[in-house]
Amino acid sequence: MRNLGEEFGECAIMADRLISPTTVRSVREGLLIGFDSLLEEARARNLANYHVGRWSYRRTKNYGSGHYKLNGKPRTEVVGASGIVLSSNHRSVLVV
Repeated sequence: MRNLGEEFGECAIMADRLISPTTVRSVREGLLIGFDSLLEEARARNLANYHVGRWSYRRTKNYGSGHYKLNGKPRTEVVGASGIVLSSNHRSVLVV
């Protein structure tokens, strides 16, 4: 799996297939990402295949906003992940 990225709608590449997450939930333990397709175990468990970012928006009367760090400075923050748990049905991962 490569680059779930900063937006939940970004795609993951598994071998020769292009798959997208169908669900993303924040849970106490981390980020739970679900897929309709079966995930290949070796790729799904490889922590190097994940990039997790977080950001906030600047609230104004104008439409739209860039990405801002939690300290208010422009940019997306990279959030370190310490592990991946693959579900028994191979259709979701927990990024911790």
